[in-house]
Parts: sequence; C-alpha cells; structure tokens
Amino acid sequence: MNYVAETYKEIEKAFSAQAWQHGGLLEVLNTEFPMSFSKKNFNAVEEESAIVQLMGRIEYAKRFTIEKHHYAMLYHSLCHKLVEIEFYFQETLNTTRKCVVFSTDCISMIQLLQRNGMLFAIVHLRSSDVDNLLPLDLLHINMLLSKIAESYEEINALNMKFSIGSLHRYLD
Repeated sequence: MNYVAETYKEIEKAFSAQAWQHGGLLEVLNTEFPMSFSKKNFNAVEEESAIVQLMGRIEYAKRFTIEKHHYAMLYHSLCHKLVEIEFYFQETLNTTRKCVVFSTDCISMIQLLQRNGMLFAIVHLRSSDVDNLLPLDLLHINMLLSKIAESYEEINALNMKFSIGSLHRYLD
C-alpha cells in the first residue's frame, strides 16, 4: 500500500468538497488530518514512485529541486535537537517533550514524541498548495520521520497529526 499517495488522495477529495474561493484561489483554512503506518511496512522507494506518478516526473523533479534543502534542514534540525536533548538534558526521545523544530517556511513546525513503541509526530504546515506541493511535502516528511525511526529499534510504528493553516489551489 502507498500510504502517502492514498492519504493525499483522501485529502484532495476532502479539499475539493470543502474549499471556498478567495481571490485567485480555492482555499480551506485550519484543516487537520492523521496518518499512521507500521515502520516495517513503509517502503520509501514505492512511496516516492507513487507520488512521482501522481505529480508527473517533470513536476516532481522541478519541485524537489526547489524543496530538497528545506527537507534536509528539517532532518538535520531534528537530529541536532535529539543530540542536544540527550547531551544537555540527559533525556531521550522516549522521555522528552522538547524535540521541536521550527521554520518560517511552509513546513513550519515538527514535534516528535516517542511513547509505547510509536513515534508520534505533530506537523504544522503554515501553507500548502494542494496540487503542486502537498504530495511532495507529505512524502518527504514521512521519509525523514521514517529515517529517524530507523535509528530507534524500539519504534515500530509512526503516528502523525498534520495541521495546515492554508491549504489552497491556485485558479488559472
């Protein structure tokens, strides 16, 4: 199963039913959705292939070229935060609530909590283009969280809660 592509399709369907016109776009404000999967069932190559198929190879490559540094910054910020928590506070991902990173970009906050064998992620997107950026953001957030989860033998599943301030589609 392609968790990311299937979740995206559900979001897009809900968006189409709920969006209202505001200026030159359709928009849904303050929306949330969950996503979860078993660590062993997440296949990054298959997930990426499904998103490339949804977006088209050229559009995916163009968007990824623009966003790849932001995704890398989020990953390295989370890794740095985990080291900082362990070194300065003598805590682990299993005991802390301090693993939070912020950005002024569209993916503006990620908080990680590990409890009962699960990695919980609270992710806030300030803004996302439902057609051209959301599928890519969902994929790469899931890929970076899966990569972090791989470092923890005791984590066997991921549970995410996404909130989006402005989910929108530009009108031509």
